[in-house]
Amino acid sequence: MFGGLVNHLPYPVLSRWGFEFSFSVGAATRFWEVGINWETPATIWHSEIRLNFLLGSLQYWNGAWQTFAPCGPLIGGLNPRHTFKFVVDATLAQPEYVRAILNDLTHPMAGMLVNNAGAGGFPVLTVYVRHVTNVASNDEAYLDNLIVTQNEP
Repeated sequence: MFGGLVNHLPYPVLSRWGFEFSFSVGAATRFWEVGINWETPATIWHSEIRLNFLLGSLQYWNGAWQTFAPCGPLIGGLNPRHTFKFVVDATLAQPEYVRAILNDLTHPMAGMLVNNAGAGGFPVLTVYVRHVTNVASNDEAYLDNLIVTQNEP
């Protein structure tokens, strides 16, 4: 099962965008997925990071899941004790991931490409967070401090 949040924002000026949130890790948490998609009539760029607790890894999407760093172990509980942020560079002809930050560890992602998901539609920036569990009903999990940033270094 999963639960999540999605926010559609007006299409911004292309820059390095970041998406940050704080979260908890419940007993049945399988993974958190966080994404930034931007769309024009010509293209949908789909960037997504998975905090995969089953594999203990951070993964990015470029048409398939690619592992790039470890992600655990993290302290469990209902309070949002952990913070995650990732940054993409949307100014490039072929956008790429810049970095991922889990708590106080920064993982460089230079050269890891954002997925081109095909033709798009109405210009929009979409950010989302999903909590996926390994049980038939959704486990309790909390998220807080959802922040979208622009002009990241």
